[in-house]
Amino acid sequence: MAENEFGRVELMDDGIVQVTMKAEIVDLPIMMSIDALVKPFYDEPRVVLLIPEGVKKMTKKARDYSAKRNYPNRIAMASVSSNLLLRTLGNFYVKIVKPDYPLMMFDTKEAALVWLREINATLQESKEVA
Repeated sequence: MAENEFGRVELMDDGIVQVTMKAEIVDLPIMMSIDALVKPFYDEPRVVLLIPEGVKKMTKKARDYSAKRNYPNRIAMASVSSNLLLRTLGNFYVKIVKPDYPLMMFDTKEAALVWLREINATLQESKEVA
């Protein structure tokens, strides 16, 4: 586990990287700080669960930085928000920015984990074939 005042990153038992963002307003320096926590977890291909706890705003620079970094080991990301407006805006943003990996918005952690585990299972199967 890695943690600072803006976020926490942990590797779950099933290999999913869970990123919890704690800042209310996420600007570029905060996003870069969280990014520094996440990088060591990309030692192999991973799927990511993003929990934006209490995040009310993310600046455009922070969003652009997050979406366009090229992490070859980031296979997919699921973001969880119970707020319908935030999910709708997130899905709209994904269509415009087109991140380098599949990114889906979910209303529950459980639904996000189902999707990520399916991707993880496919990833594990492809490793076994190779």
